[in-house]
Amino acid sequence: MTVPLRSLALPLLYGVMLAAHHAARPHPVHVSNTDVDLARDGRTLEITVRIFTDDLEEAITPSGQAVTARFGTAPAPVLDSLLRRYLRDRLRITLDQAPAAAPTLLGHDRAEDATQVFLELPASAHPTRIRVLQRVLLDRYDDQTNLVHVTVGTVKRSALLRRGQDEADLRF
Repeated sequence: MTVPLRSLALPLLYGVMLAAHHAARPHPVHVSNTDVDLARDGRTLEITVRIFTDDLEEAITPSGQAVTARFGTAPAPVLDSLLRRYLRDRLRITLDQAPAAAPTLLGHDRAEDATQVFLELPASAHPTRIRVLQRVLLDRYDDQTNLVHVTVGTVKRSALLRRGQDEADLRF
């Protein structure tokens, strides 16, 4: 059975257009994932933020700088300094009634197309309320979504944050 070339034209054209669209854009979604876990001793929140590396590189590069800061080529202390500056006002956590605090950066690790950023924050024993402000990349992409998962003991709470809704108030 032969298929007329005309009947394949539209699907082929659509496939070429779709491939060209994806070639110009490394990934079609803009999402980060933040895990906040109360350590077993109850004195520390362990925080891991996973972000697409290309988006993070552009975000942490100081404005006016011609060359983008690249994970893998820039020295780790330089990247850590840029990450600290970028996250200082974009990731804040409030435990119970204490003032909001910026977590301490421990380091980062690049894995394929995403970078994991490791942070910690002193905690009170078994907090009953945790507020997470997570504004990473919200000023860069209209479709940016930040998933937040907080675990205290055996209880896990999650939130979906976007522009206009960048804070979660979770109770345990």
